[in-house]
Order: sequence, then structure tokens, then C-alpha cells
Amino acid sequence: KSARKRFYLWSFREENVIPALYAGCILTLQPLYGIQLPLSFVFALWLRANLPILAGLQLVSNPITVLPLWFVGYNVGRNVVGVLGIEAQALQRDEVQSFLVDFVTGAWGTNIERLATVFGLTTLGGIVLGTFFGLCSSIAYRIIARRTAASYHLLMQKLHAHRARKSRAPFDHENL
Repeated sequence: KSARKRFYLWSFREENVIPALYAGCILTLQPLYGIQLPLSFVFALWLRANLPILAGLQLVSNPITVLPLWFVGYNVGRNVVGVLGIEAQALQRDEVQSFLVDFVTGAWGTNIERLATVFGLTTLGGIVLGTFFGLCSSIAYRIIARRTAASYHLLMQKLHAHRARKSRAPFDHENL
């Protein structure tokens, strides 16, 4: 089936938007920069979620914001495992620079264990933060959607009442 036939990819119903908000918020905070858009399409199909929302949320992490987002994710993940009694060392500035140089040059082997730890903690932090932001955005969406539906319903009632009054009004033959 083509994407055009999968109506849920374009639907703004709650059952399609809420999974898109959660998955989109979690995915955008993961250390997977560069493959997030293709993954958003896969998640939209798998979760029967709204594709424009899920893919659009991936634009939050961009070349300007990705490092601060990952740094915050790492620290949140570090604090989560700290609550569980596992100590993880703070990420130092020179360590980040070393990771970036290793990434560019392809020499990951020297820091692979530390890199795996950083990746894991950043992933955990991204899941925690993404779940929180997904919850906040889904609550906001539900409130806005219900208010919009109520407003639309009221508008339609007024429109039907106006049309009913207009059709019952006597026809003025003199002004023809």
C-alpha cells in the first residue's frame, strides 16, 4: 500500500497524533542524528501515527541544537542511573572534543568503551526527556483539540440556526 492509502499518516485524530507526539519527542532526543527522518517514517507506519508531526519534530535536533540536546540528555541519563545507585562520570569539554575528532577521523577504537557509555546514557536521557515532552505535548494537544471541536460545534449550530431563520423569513416580492 502507498502512503496515500494509509490515511492515518495524515490524520489529526487523537489516536494518530498522540503516538506521533511521543515517538517524535523521544526520537528527536536520541543520539541518532542523520537517520531520524527515515526512522520517523518507519515509526509512523509501525505506530499508525501522524507522519507530518513525527517527522516535523525531528527538525528540533539540527546542526545548531544537536550537541546541547545530547549534552542535556547525557546529564539526565547520568542522573537517572545515579538515582539507581550507579555512578557515571561527568562529561568533560575536552572529552567531547576528543569524541568529535574521533568521529570525524573515524578513530573510534581508542574511546569505544567510554563512547558506548555516553551513547547509552544519552539514549536513556533522551527517552526520559522525550517521554516527559511527549506527555506535555499530548496533554496540550488534547486540550486544544477539545476546545477546537467545541468551538467548531458551536459555530455549526449558529450557522444552522441562521440558515433556518433565513429559510423561514417571508419572501419579499416587491424588491425583485
